[in-house]
Amino acid sequence: MKFRSTLHLLGLVLALVTLPAATAAAQDTRDKLRQVLELEDQAPLGLIRSLGNTADAEALAAVEKAVTVLRKGDRLAAAYQSLAPFAKVGKLSGAAVEILVGEASSRPPGIARHAVKALAPFAAVAEKELLALARGHQDQIARAQALRPLLPALQ
Repeated sequence: MKFRSTLHLLGLVLALVTLPAATAAAQDTRDKLRQVLELEDQAPLGLIRSLGNTADAEALAAVEKAVTVLRKGDRLAAAYQSLAPFAKVGKLSGAAVEILVGEASSRPPGIARHAVKALAPFAAVAEKELLALARGHQDQIARAQALRPLLPALQ
């Protein structure tokens, strides 16, 4: 019984120690998003690329919101690239793939290519989506880009 209460206490202490760091990271993400929303296509590329650094739900929501205000190809490419850390976060990788596939399907070809290219780190979990883009995207270059991350599996 004493062992169990010690473990419980240790768990509470760990939660209290990590809570400020998580809260600070979330606040940092919110601050970055606020800047992107204010500056829109004038936001620095580095700021946009850093939106997904924490690879948590807050960062995913920030990137999803940022792509709604960005219009320039280089800014959108940076936002799409910021989702790469989510390829290693199983529970959120599917949501990141959904964002990228949605962008690839709804943007003009030049922008869609950036979204398709950003899917490459997700090849292991987005095979079906990449194949669908390779078969049916309106842009020939986007179709080729969708196949590229799948080629190693075919060898």
